[in-house]
Amino acid sequence: MKKSIILTAGICLAVNLVFSQSEADRLFTEADSLYALEKLPQAETAFYQTILAARRQADWPLCQRAVAEYALVRCDQGDYQGAIDTLQRWILFLGRQSGSHPFLQAKLFLVESYAQTRLGSDQGQLEACEHAIDLYETLDTVHSNVAFAYKNVGQILEMRLNYPKAIAYFEKAIANDPEERYAASVYSFLSDCYYWQEDYATAARYLQNGLQIPCRPDHRAMLYLSATGIYLATNALPKAEEYARLALKTMRENPAEDISEGPVYSSLAEVLHRQGRIQEAS
Repeated sequence: MKKSIILTAGICLAVNLVFSQSEADRLFTEADSLYALEKLPQAETAFYQTILAARRQADWPLCQRAVAEYALVRCDQGDYQGAIDTLQRWILFLGRQSGSHPFLQAKLFLVESYAQTRLGSDQGQLEACEHAIDLYETLDTVHSNVAFAYKNVGQILEMRLNYPKAIAYFEKAIANDPEERYAASVYSFLSDCYYWQEDYATAARYLQNGLQIPCRPDHRAMLYLSATGIYLATNALPKAEEYARLALKTMRENPAEDISEGPVYSSLAEVLHRQGRIQEAS
């Protein structure tokens, strides 16, 4: 009789676990659908419910995925500090769970780096990306997320004028980006690093690599602007004018909040002035 009770209890526990797992998966799917429909408050609630359900069943990979999405939803609503606080709390907790996946844990750091960027904290972004890279290096994996982490660190090092170290990170970003998701912008950053060290030939070579890769219009415009600077520096004025006009054309056809036409007009004016076309330059 006692054995029968134990078996029955075991079966009930197994059945409850199956239902619990199904519930967590269902909640994640529902939350994901709400997010896709841009119903952000509802998606936030659904992802949080997923986190709790996944924690109850000790499904740590699902919990990691839900935490990442929950934080992104909060970012999309402008609550960057709330997203960071949530991520840091769950990163600490999930890092202690033996079933957590390092790749998914690294993604949590990448989401934190995004939130830190939006708050204007370069140091916070740098530290989060470095934590992600530490995890990626234990996996020996090639993925666009790995490239993203290396790219972000490289950008911060470039801003701090540490060009040799920035170049090393940008080269690792290229090596880990087989689908070339970030390659065009990374080649632009590499070009800039060599430009500021006055190695214009290498800068031009990397820039041409970037121009051969399909990319977003705002990235394309920045490549054209970088080309303008290189050809101005080498006094190749017809080429500088060509790329400045391409940058303007791209920006006008594809307006973006985070890029300005001002630097292009300034560069174009300098080109025209050097060519003696004073009236056009003004």
